[in-house]
Amino acid sequence: MAIDLHAVVVEADEPVRLARFWADLLEAEASNIGGEESVAVQLEDGVVLEFVPATQSKEGKNRLHLDLASESEGHQTTLVEAACRLGGALADIGQDSVPWVVLADPEGNEFCVLEPRDEYRGCGPVAAVVTDTHDPVAVARFLSDNLGFPMTRAHPDYASLRRDGGSWLEFVRNPHRPQRQGRLHLQFAAQSPPPGQAATDCPVCPHQATAASDPESTLFCISPG
Repeated sequence: MAIDLHAVVVEADEPVRLARFWADLLEAEASNIGGEESVAVQLEDGVVLEFVPATQSKEGKNRLHLDLASESEGHQTTLVEAACRLGGALADIGQDSVPWVVLADPEGNEFCVLEPRDEYRGCGPVAAVVTDTHDPVAVARFLSDNLGFPMTRAHPDYASLRRDGGSWLEFVRNPHRPQRQGRLHLQFAAQSPPPGQAATDCPVCPHQATAASDPESTLFCISPG
């Protein structure tokens, strides 16, 4: 069953305000969906950032985060400065000295602005959606087998899925993986959940979506394709 990544769903205390931050940062359009308090930011690769009313408080690091692509060192600096000007801030999650920059959006959701990397050229403003895991290969293999995304990289410390030149789905080993899911989850477009998973409503999405989970109990959902 091959399906498509439809959205990264982000819970927010103020969905409209947070959507405006991301739309302005990524130079994208924002539009209301499913009521005035749910807002979609459409990215050029077809993936949507969907901001919905929060069902939980922001406590600790999210299990998922966005990596933003840059085309040059100057572009990376421009993105970082824009994020801070729009209401984001630099963040310290113990990253030490690294070539990418870690930030938080106005509601504290972590994201990175990457240094230029050849593998992310042409993939749009969001290079990757990254998930902290205990076993990245096992989680990536589960999603590849059940959702039809080819596994393009597999290493004990990281694994990657990608299809059709869009954003990467990446899984990294984190021995201190957040116990809580946090405020982000992936939404895929398909007619049914993976085999063996019960058809229950997504507890986060305000529109029709079916909840599912990977082997480490990280939530994702399926929306009718």
